[in-house]
Amino acid sequence: MYKSLQLFLSLFFLIGYCSAQTIDYSSPDEEENKSTNFEIVGKLNSKFIIFKNSRNKSFFNIYSNEMKVEAKKMTPTLPAEIISTSFVLYNDGFLMFYQYQKKNVLSLKLIRFNNQAEPIGDVIELDTAHEESNTTENKSFKVLVSENKQKIMTFKLNKTGKLTYNFKSILMDKEARILHNSNGVFNTNGKNEFFSEFMVDNDGNFASLWSTGTPQSDNISSVTIMKKNAMEDTVSFCPVTFSGIYLDDVKLKVDNMNHHYLVTSFYSKQKRGNVDGLYFFGCDSRNFQQPFFNKATFSDELRNDAKSDHGIKDAFNDYYLKNIVFNQTGGFLIITESESVSTKTNNLYNRWDNINNSFYMNSYSSTYDPYYNSMYGNRNTVSRFLADNIVFFSFDEKGTILWSNTIRKSQYDDQHEHYVSYGMANTGEELHFVYNLHEKNALYLNQTSVTTSGNLLYNSSPMRNLDKGYDFLPRLGKQVGKKQMILPCLYGNITCFAKIEF
Repeated sequence: MYKSLQLFLSLFFLIGYCSAQTIDYSSPDEEENKSTNFEIVGKLNSKFIIFKNSRNKSFFNIYSNEMKVEAKKMTPTLPAEIISTSFVLYNDGFLMFYQYQKKNVLSLKLIRFNNQAEPIGDVIELDTAHEESNTTENKSFKVLVSENKQKIMTFKLNKTGKLTYNFKSILMDKEARILHNSNGVFNTNGKNEFFSEFMVDNDGNFASLWSTGTPQSDNISSVTIMKKNAMEDTVSFCPVTFSGIYLDDVKLKVDNMNHHYLVTSFYSKQKRGNVDGLYFFGCDSRNFQQPFFNKATFSDELRNDAKSDHGIKDAFNDYYLKNIVFNQTGGFLIITESESVSTKTNNLYNRWDNINNSFYMNSYSSTYDPYYNSMYGNRNTVSRFLADNIVFFSFDEKGTILWSNTIRKSQYDDQHEHYVSYGMANTGEELHFVYNLHEKNALYLNQTSVTTSGNLLYNSSPMRNLDKGYDFLPRLGKQVGKKQMILPCLYGNITCFAKIEF
């Protein structure tokens, strides 16, 4: 009797959930082929806005709730030499930052748009910089947005000597009013150093990681949190304490609710050894006080749960840090995923040759570029992109593990990495994960939801209303509402979009 009632309740809630989940597709437009670059701006006035660039023409498509194109708004004329675009969405409009390089001059400009995707005022030139080359592989200006979107900072770092770096930054509010300009200099030891994890917190303070030991090395010898206060020109430093271990895939995250910086990393006890666990370092984001550090060593039970084709000892060697989610008490959830690339040589890439980076360098981008070759460059070898299990770790505010769980999946693609990995939506009550799985020589979009207590719901369940012919690119998706995501997809050779309601 009890089992029957339990089965009935399970089916009742599952049916209720499935009836609520819907997918709406945009219609294929033959003018927008696979080479169309795009960026999902977000939801405004119950409409969805997507920026597109095709054949040197830039415009916004405005979609209805049913993903029907209601308007096409051309942008002001943009240079052909654009390197990158960034959008910041508000309730009454959005900001568009773009940078381009012409000859040896790099320019960063800003356009304001109203809620109809129409430009307001003139194009604003924010900054320029002289580059030695007329091409650039990196986005030289960082456009950083705080979690509450009330502070925006542009930041540029230049090495001017063996030991000297110049930096310049512009801090703005949400109206694009300049609050502070900074120009400064700081010195380093000049030995195999690199900077990563640039961010601005809700108070307008800039933070980054300064590490020694090159990204191509197999040993990070030191990690330091670098901070510039919002209204100051000087930089302060907080060394990250660790000894007797080797760090890899080091990340920085700001907890705006509790005013903390959190540094996380996988660690190994031996040089080029198997991943042994997770390392944490935290401190007060306002004054670097009350530091703490801790290690969580993976048990054999956890390793056995996480491994796919690996053994227990090397179960986490292909895992990388993907997301960190804080709660109100200062605890945090770490989301990791197994990523790898196999080739005919079968041993071309491994995590120790690409320290501090996952294989899929474009993990958080919402811009699709079919000619983007990730970190591998042009090559004649055939590569297979793989993304397997997702493992979650829940910790309290001191880094003590509370629970863990695993979403089991096996993904591969021989063309590029956009079909593998996952998209995520945070509704507060649950984290929703969507990802492709192969079934009968076809890709089907599946989902798993994770509750705040670590339970898995609808685990690897195919989503409803999956129209034939649409292939999803989940890792390029974006959450646009509390229970809404926009996922790009391909219909044949045409770029389309799907709205998912959870």
